[in-house]
Amino acid sequence: MSASRGVRRFWRTELVALSAASVSSVGLIVLAATTPFYTSSASEQTSSGAVINHPSTSATLLQVNGPIVLAIAGVPLTITLAVLGIFWTRGVERGPGAIAWTIVGLLVALTVAGMLTVGSIIFPITACLVTACGVRQARRRPS
Repeated sequence: MSASRGVRRFWRTELVALSAASVSSVGLIVLAATTPFYTSSASEQTSSGAVINHPSTSATLLQVNGPIVLAIAGVPLTITLAVLGIFWTRGVERGPGAIAWTIVGLLVALTVAGMLTVGSIIFPITACLVTACGVRQARRRPS
């Protein structure tokens, strides 16, 4: 690489994987805040025996569970930004490092543990981060 172009920070595959993980992580937060996950409907019977149906209502995760949902939904984004920062500071010559692999491993554990609930939603983000770390590991230069 020429000196005029500067130091290479990312391989193209890493950049695509980290971009996809970032966009998906932001999308997860937006979904938690805006998409209705809960619906309810009510009906009541009057004294004359007539049934009155009330319109169904819907609520988002944020409305039902409060702001803590955004913190929980932000965990994949936090991990993605941490991996991005680690990659930026290490350069492509060095591997992803033990810290990057450890935090991605924690996200893998979270994904597997929650596979029946939220894990399937987090899986693409996890796959992107594992791909980025794997590409960085495979292309590192031995010291």
